[in-house]
Amino acid sequence: MTHLLSKKSNWKRLAWILEQHGTLSIHQLEYIHNEIFRVNQISVYAMVNIMTRSRGFICLEKKKIDNSRTSTWIYQGEKIKISQTTKNRWDSKLEGLNSIIL
Repeated sequence: MTHLLSKKSNWKRLAWILEQHGTLSIHQLEYIHNEIFRVNQISVYAMVNIMTRSRGFICLEKKKIDNSRTSTWIYQGEKIKISQTTKNRWDSKLEGLNSIIL
């Protein structure tokens, strides 16, 4: 069971990833999020709900390919506030993924 407090900060995690990478498809975003935050994994459906309800997230494009849909997102909201310790931890986790993603 996921702690309620972690659900409150899901939008911050998504915003931080998009701040680091710029424009990402929803599936890229899901992969990065779930690799970095293994304990708090969330589905594409949940991510879209979070981003459509939170300020600063912009859907740039929606596509339908065969029977699946995808969308491209960017975060242009105010700079998220996270502690330096948290930022350093998240940065180190993301650093390990950058060679895979890019």
